[in-house]
Amino acid sequence: MLSLRALCNLFSQPGGEALALRERTRVLAATQRRAAAGNANKNTQIALATLALNYAVALRRAGPSNDEDGKEAAVQLLTMVTAAAPELTDGEAQFRLLAAAGTVCFGEDGAAEESRDLARALDVSAVAEKWAAVDMPSKVGRCARELMAVLR
Repeated sequence: MLSLRALCNLFSQPGGEALALRERTRVLAATQRRAAAGNANKNTQIALATLALNYAVALRRAGPSNDEDGKEAAVQLLTMVTAAAPELTDGEAQFRLLAAAGTVCFGEDGAAEESRDLARALDVSAVAEKWAAVDMPSKVGRCARELMAVLR
């Protein structure tokens, strides 16, 4: 959990964000492995989902990216989302993971459309459908329904 929080905190400074983006492949692969291991407590789940959200925001901040690196970033992030989702039981972690997927997929540019196609291929909509009925906290269900609408 501590290492996940440290990685999350990298995004609070431009230099740290640049480092996290440079090491994106390694960090997201390790995070995906941690998620698949299961048995994460509430704080670990939240830190894992926060890291996904931080990456999504950083990638969106970088602007539309139709290049191969941008596409690969979306693949890595959405793959991590689908791997982590079955292990998340905490509502705040679920919300942050949905927000990460939505951040990657939302928009009218070509990169967002490609991300939506990718999310459909990775069955991110199944995650959203599963959590759409969650009512505690209600923001999970609302966010899941909004993500489902974006992916239609």
